[in-house]
Amino acid sequence: PPPGKHLSLDHSSLSHTASFFGENHLEVPVATALMDIDLQLQFSTSQPEALLLLAAGPADHLLLQLYSGRLQVRLVLGQEELRLQTPAETLLSDSIPHTTVLTVVEGWATLSVDGLLNASSAVPGAPLEVPYGLFVGGTGSLGLPYLRGTSRPLRGCLHAATLNGRSLLRPLTPDVHEGCAEEFSAGDDVALGFSGPHSLAAFPAWGTQDEGTLEFTLTTQSRQAPLAFQAGGRRGDFIYVDIFEGHLRAVVEKGQGTVLLHNSVPVADGQPHEVSVHINAHQLEVSVDQYPTHTSNRGVLSYLEPRGSLLLGGLDAEASRHLQEHRQGPAWSDAFSLDVASGLGAPIEGVRVDLEVLPAAIPLEAQNFSVPEGGSLTLAPPLLRVAGPYFPTLPGLGLQVLEPPRHGALQKEDGPQARTLSAFSWREVEEQLIRYVHDGSETLTDSFVLMANASEMDRQSHPVAFTVTVLPVNDQPPVLTTNTGLQMWEGATAPIPAEVLRSTDGDSGSEDLVYTIEQPSNGRVVLRAAPGTEVRSFTQAQLDGRLVCSPQRSPGRRHPRASPDGEHTPLDALKCGRTSLSRLEGSQTLSVLVGSVQPLSSPEPQRQLQSAQPPASALTGVDAESPAVGLLPSHDSTGEDLVNFTQPERKVYAGNILYEHEMPTEPFWEAHDTLELQLSSPSAQDVAATLAVAVSFEAACPQRPSHLWKNKGLWVPEGQRAKITMAALDASNLLASVPSPQRLEHDVLFQVTQFPNRGQLLVSEEPLHAGQPHFLQSQLAAGQLVYAHGGGGTQQDGFRFRAHLQGPAGATVAGPQTSEAFAITVRDVNERPPQPQASVPLRLTRGSRAPISRAQLSVVDPDSAPGEIEYEVQRAPHNGFLSLVGGGPGPVTRFTQADVDSGRLAFVANGSSVAGIFQLSMSDGASPPLPMSLAVDILPSAIEVQLRAPLEVPQALGRSSLSQQQLRVVSDREEPEAAYRLIQGPKYGHLLVGGQPASAFSQLQIDQGEVVFAFTNFSSSHDHFRVLALARGVNASAVVNVTVRALLHVWAGGPWPQGATLRLDPTILDAGELANRTGSVPHFRLLEGPRHGRVVRVPRARTEPGGSQLVEQFTQQDLEDGRLGLEVGRPEGRAPSPTGDSLTLELWAQGVPPAVASLDFATEPYNAARPYSVALLSVPEATRMEAGKPESSTPTGKPGPMASSPVPAVAKGGFLGFLEANMFSVIIPVCLVLLLLALILPLLFYLRKRNKTGKHDVQVLTAKPRNGLAGDTETFRKVEPGQAIPLTAVPGQGPPPGGQPDPELLQFCRTPNPALKNGQYWV
Repeated sequence: PPPGKHLSLDHSSLSHTASFFGENHLEVPVATALMDIDLQLQFSTSQPEALLLLAAGPADHLLLQLYSGRLQVRLVLGQEELRLQTPAETLLSDSIPHTTVLTVVEGWATLSVDGLLNASSAVPGAPLEVPYGLFVGGTGSLGLPYLRGTSRPLRGCLHAATLNGRSLLRPLTPDVHEGCAEEFSAGDDVALGFSGPHSLAAFPAWGTQDEGTLEFTLTTQSRQAPLAFQAGGRRGDFIYVDIFEGHLRAVVEKGQGTVLLHNSVPVADGQPHEVSVHINAHQLEVSVDQYPTHTSNRGVLSYLEPRGSLLLGGLDAEASRHLQEHRQGPAWSDAFSLDVASGLGAPIEGVRVDLEVLPAAIPLEAQNFSVPEGGSLTLAPPLLRVAGPYFPTLPGLGLQVLEPPRHGALQKEDGPQARTLSAFSWREVEEQLIRYVHDGSETLTDSFVLMANASEMDRQSHPVAFTVTVLPVNDQPPVLTTNTGLQMWEGATAPIPAEVLRSTDGDSGSEDLVYTIEQPSNGRVVLRAAPGTEVRSFTQAQLDGRLVCSPQRSPGRRHPRASPDGEHTPLDALKCGRTSLSRLEGSQTLSVLVGSVQPLSSPEPQRQLQSAQPPASALTGVDAESPAVGLLPSHDSTGEDLVNFTQPERKVYAGNILYEHEMPTEPFWEAHDTLELQLSSPSAQDVAATLAVAVSFEAACPQRPSHLWKNKGLWVPEGQRAKITMAALDASNLLASVPSPQRLEHDVLFQVTQFPNRGQLLVSEEPLHAGQPHFLQSQLAAGQLVYAHGGGGTQQDGFRFRAHLQGPAGATVAGPQTSEAFAITVRDVNERPPQPQASVPLRLTRGSRAPISRAQLSVVDPDSAPGEIEYEVQRAPHNGFLSLVGGGPGPVTRFTQADVDSGRLAFVANGSSVAGIFQLSMSDGASPPLPMSLAVDILPSAIEVQLRAPLEVPQALGRSSLSQQQLRVVSDREEPEAAYRLIQGPKYGHLLVGGQPASAFSQLQIDQGEVVFAFTNFSSSHDHFRVLALARGVNASAVVNVTVRALLHVWAGGPWPQGATLRLDPTILDAGELANRTGSVPHFRLLEGPRHGRVVRVPRARTEPGGSQLVEQFTQQDLEDGRLGLEVGRPEGRAPSPTGDSLTLELWAQGVPPAVASLDFATEPYNAARPYSVALLSVPEATRMEAGKPESSTPTGKPGPMASSPVPAVAKGGFLGFLEANMFSVIIPVCLVLLLLALILPLLFYLRKRNKTGKHDVQVLTAKPRNGLAGDTETFRKVEPGQAIPLTAVPGQGPPPGGQPDPELLQFCRTPNPALKNGQYWV
């Protein structure tokens, strides 16, 4: 159908909008059967299931409905059924008006939605018999078998509805309101009105896991009405609020019993009432106008997990089913209070009466079960139980079998085994006398339905269905169903497909069917993934393209045998034969008509094989050198000339490989061409062949009846004259047969054999006659030939002639010649020529058929009827042909405007995906032909959105342009004109086109970098959005994932030692550039630590607590301060060996989205002799123990625990860079050395002084000298020789052994006390 028709609506009906509330509908009578259908609907709704229109008959019907948000069309004509539907990814339940057009004309149905989505199919040509009429928006009380399972009535708006030009929305009934109701697009401040129990509004689920409150203002006069319903995730759970006898009532079922709560404030008075329903894990409260009623704290003992939507104002089918199932459950509980009074004393207050109300149906419960194939199982509790304490005690309680098992029987232990039970008692169930017995068939499931019955109470249960899972038993032998043998080239390798060898087993899977190979063989069987390894057995599952036959020089054959499930007798199986490639046979010359297309089919090049049954893949490819005067048009999507093609046997034999002759600009009589073919197959030697091509005017051509270069005829006005020029008649191709040097000496002689009837021919103003019937090609070229019409009507005229070569001096020479007619058309002088109208390209899918309408071909001609306007095909494309309904199966070259207007003309696509153009001539018979063209665009049957890589957004920028790496549409070719529509936006950002938020863009804008994704919410490192791609009328959806690329420099050096702790610093992780760009301190969050190790915090000083602390978050400043370490662990459970590890981080900074980065590193056992280019804080314990042994000691004999640890190599950047990267590694040892020096130097000085003076007895002064001054007497006395204390020699200070005392020391010993300065005194 023409694309313009997709959006054509009866605009007079656009104001006829009607609202449907789920329980109202329109009925429109239909007087006669519908031959053609032109149905146009425009609707908007938010409900995913909605019945839009039904044309109903006893069996015939047309149904349009929304199901799961998709538009479905079902058309039933007699015994034939047609189904059309829109794609699953395009939902129409989005409250947006959508236009759908359904046409059924001449056995062809076409569906379009919004002019974009379309589907078409052939339908029977019978009329649609719908005597029951049309039902719009619902079916009312109509009950027909084919209406089971249809969608519920429409709740939404119909903005337009026409059938064959007739509006279906006029007149409206009283219950169908005109216009689109406000509630369908209402905001939070607009009240919602509900006209009945099935009028409802759906909202997101009401979550009550911790607690939940539902508040609304209620105005009603109804005494019975549903208000709110929320289903729970567990079967049977729900919350239900309604008006019961004019008061609010709440019912809660949460698996542990039912809670029923009434409020005493009347609400059915037409006044607004503030309603609040509050529920938590312990209590239910209903408040009306701030007057609450609530249960005790024991009322509700668990929370309700919501499922589905919160329904307000009404119930849908699911909610009604929940309430119905609830009545099967345990008895309801209720209570009331009484005051008991009498005249004999004080009244008794607060007497509570508890009530237990029996359910209306017997609560029969069932559990599904499993039995082995042919086995049995006893039906007893808990598989089958009656809940509650009352019903199981009834003596007459029995069970009826409503539907018996299909693959088994219900039997009694002591009863007959030949048939299944139709009824049994509950007592027999409790005594375990009833069992299910499977019949042993090869079935996987079974089922039966029971119903409980208590006849004395007239109570029954609802039907309960049992599902039985049958566990299969391997008790059947395999069957070899296919064994065609395999032909392959000698010395070649060929796959063994499942089509040549297949076995089946009713109770074994394909992976359990095993083929065992016997010896001897002349080849071997290998797996495709391991061609060097021979297999001696394989399974049926492995035959799916993974097995190949490979050559072997030893004689014999290979016989695989199927044994298949491992328990039954093997069967002989596949035999492989061999064959050889011989030659290319058939005609070596291809004859082609001038300007035509000729297939390369039989008897042209054929591959002949010596074997009677050639391999299916014998010839895999053909390489062709380009021809000189023609081309091999391609049938693929590229539209380029064919250079090579695969599967040539199938394509050549089917006539799919064509040679097309291209008309040159210069005349010729005969042309020659060649095709150099190289036939190749990976399993055989290449074969070269040459195919000659001959193109000549000599051969008769139905598409070109003239043998001259031009013979187009002449148009002349009535009673007038016109020149016959070489544009109308030209025999230059006859002259082209003469060699070029002699061509000027030759001419073409035209001899008129039949003169015109209504005019005459003149050459140089002299009439031609029987005595002078000739004219020359040179006279045509000079414009000397004229036709003069004699008047008297517009009948057709013309003349016949014979043309041949004429040599020098008028001599007749041998050469090409022809006899033809020249047509002369006389037109009325008052005739107005037809005016061609603009043409819309025809679009259809490959291999399909589409009618051609006036949108493609039409003219304006007030003088002619449509049947008088004729078209003729001058040149046809290669992608199909024109066909007339009711005509032959082949192509047509002539048709009229009447054929187009009636829909009889159609285009039949042949499977090619290349667009093409028909070159046509159009004439009304009274005017010269006018050239016209018809473009045919082959639409893809499906498109694919290629997602080569997710969109990576640089972290510092927060935005990135989309490219073909993210979105690229291909079908059978690339689709550069694809368009995209956003159907699910991103959560943390926006799509921008030209800097502005956009929901639609094109592939061209993507290629030019104009489509940008920008983060606006910096709380996630990833995002995604869904688009709908549209290309040439076909759509497909895709999800584009967005990730943030961290601005982080990560270590990429050598391995790290296992068992060591290394420092994490900017040489390993550096987000300094991110810090500079954002002006903040980036921080890291550890998402996943290393498998063998952990990240720890290193104490900075002695004041901090010792030991390493685990780290989950840290900053760039921590890295720069050297506060972090990585403990590199060893793999557990195996010997030390090199391995890989990683840790995953999330990097955050101010004003940019977070990003996830990974630090991948290799580890190896610690090698003390190897320098590591990272700072090591510690080495493995065993290494330190080795370092403390004598052979590892320092030259002074002192132990050196770190002596064996190599000095870490200085990182790149020189000495300052090393200091910056290892600041604490330098400062801490320097501080320790300075502290030791501060303690040792005073001690050394003291020992030195003590060595010099020795130890003396101190004589205590008897009196304190005044002013601190001492006398001149000595304060030391000599020490007796026996009291002498040897002085300890200080290394490097004392004299060598046997030497003399230090002279300086002797000087101090002999000298009296030196004079003291003011303020000094001796002690």
